[in-house]
Amino acid sequence: MCIDPNRRAGARAFTLLEVAIGVTVLAVLAGTMFTIVQGSLQAAGEIQIVQRDNRRIERYVTLLRQYFRTLPTNATMGLKLIERSPVMQEITFHGAPEMFVWGEQPVNREPLTLSLRRYPEAMVTPDTPEFYLGLTRPAFFRPKPGEGLREALMSASVTYPVGPRDLPIVADEKTRYWLPIVPALRSMTWRFYQTEKKRWVEESSPTRPPLVELVLLPYERNTPIRVVFATR
Repeated sequence: MCIDPNRRAGARAFTLLEVAIGVTVLAVLAGTMFTIVQGSLQAAGEIQIVQRDNRRIERYVTLLRQYFRTLPTNATMGLKLIERSPVMQEITFHGAPEMFVWGEQPVNREPLTLSLRRYPEAMVTPDTPEFYLGLTRPAFFRPKPGEGLREALMSASVTYPVGPRDLPIVADEKTRYWLPIVPALRSMTWRFYQTEKKRWVEESSPTRPPLVELVLLPYERNTPIRVVFATR
């Protein structure tokens, strides 16, 4: 009988059961690692979205602060309450022709309105935001007559060039055309401070309050952003 001198006593190969168990353990570990990596990538993507939205809101707040600080002496603003639940308002600026300039006629003496707006139903799903901050000014957009244009505007499929981007134009029931400037909001409220009564109000006729409060709640955040602007 020949004996292999290189073979150790008691050495044996893996059985089929042991191989199957090893493959199963490796598969479980691989699946766990894939889930961890996928979750990390998803979290990183969500963080990037939040950071992008924060930068957009910071730019908007900085721009508003500059506009409030440089308002003409004869400029006034009115605050109209549209809905109470949720709170939806329109703040309209009069006598501020250089506020939010854009388009073919950048300087426009028509009143400018900012408002929390609802996205068209065609764009809203249970997992997407319902509101955006919109801007409108009379005659800034004159659509050409065409079949189905009204429906297209209501679904935000018509765009308008603003700098390097094409932003959607959304029509409302009053045939006003809104340009979204801050997307993905949960809520937005304005308040004017009345000096003589020493109180904040949610609605006001055109006036020049010394302080204007803005509270924004982005869609991806649970903590609102509060900013107070001085107008004098």
